[in-house]
Amino acid sequence: MILILSPVILALLWIPAFVNPHLLANISSQMPIYKGLVNLTNGNPLLLNITAYFLLSALALLIVRMNERFLFIRVRTDLPALLLVLTGSGTTVLNGMHPALLSLIFIFFAIENSFAIYHGEKTIAKSFNAGLFIGLAAMTYLFASIYLIWFWLALVFLKQFKTREFLAALAGFIVPLFIIFSLYYLNDNLYYLILDIKSIIHDKINYSLDTSQAVYWGILGFFLLVSTIFTLRINEEQSINSRKNVSILTVFLVFTAAAFLMTRASGIELYYFAAIPITVFLSKYFVLSRYSWIKEVFFITFLCANLMVHLL
Repeated sequence: MILILSPVILALLWIPAFVNPHLLANISSQMPIYKGLVNLTNGNPLLLNITAYFLLSALALLIVRMNERFLFIRVRTDLPALLLVLTGSGTTVLNGMHPALLSLIFIFFAIENSFAIYHGEKTIAKSFNAGLFIGLAAMTYLFASIYLIWFWLALVFLKQFKTREFLAALAGFIVPLFIIFSLYYLNDNLYYLILDIKSIIHDKINYSLDTSQAVYWGILGFFLLVSTIFTLRINEEQSINSRKNVSILTVFLVFTAAAFLMTRASGIELYYFAAIPITVFLSKYFVLSRYSWIKEVFFITFLCANLMVHLL
């Protein structure tokens, strides 16, 4: 039932993005894959936002599939789909198509491949695939390239940091960069690609945020803290696979927060990337917590916070 309701709820939350669509990024200087989507839709904000809606809906389904495959929540549940929809749309100024959202689909598959490595599923091939997806993400949203470092850190936590896996990820990362740079070079457009990259690094979009958004982030931050403490507390009771997956996502979340603080040109769009681990931690708390009445109060409060940030 939740799988059916999640896209419906997302559509309702995104009504302003459909009724009054506008571009969330400067389309004149963006990475090639995002530019390709813009060209495909003729830069129509409504079509871009509809595409973004289907992307986020697909991610909601994919995170449920990921839990069924790796059981990082220990039980099968559709709740992550709803929480990803709510969390992913919680920053209202980002509701619509942004390069970061498009690149998130590639980062998601990189996370899945990192999970598969600990399960011993062709570690070199999975490392290459993870690097490849991060490379594709970087060619969509430049700052996603930093997640190659995250993946190498994940290998350390998985105790799989070997020269072969390290080089396989690097090779996978280079492949889309090499193909796209070569295509630009062959078409005498390499200079313009370099200009776009320089522009992205030096320009930063400042979003107008109201009080309700700050309050929402405060509430979300509180629930994230509670769920993270809960997850770490029960971690010893979980299987080794689950503990490793939690470690990977914790590193991912910390790395994303550090990138936001340390990278001048990146902005609140990194929130999209944080939505994956936030969804997992919240899901673990709401599904596994034994304190039912507190959990129910927190869940209702979380739902009310999402309504508030969209209505006020």
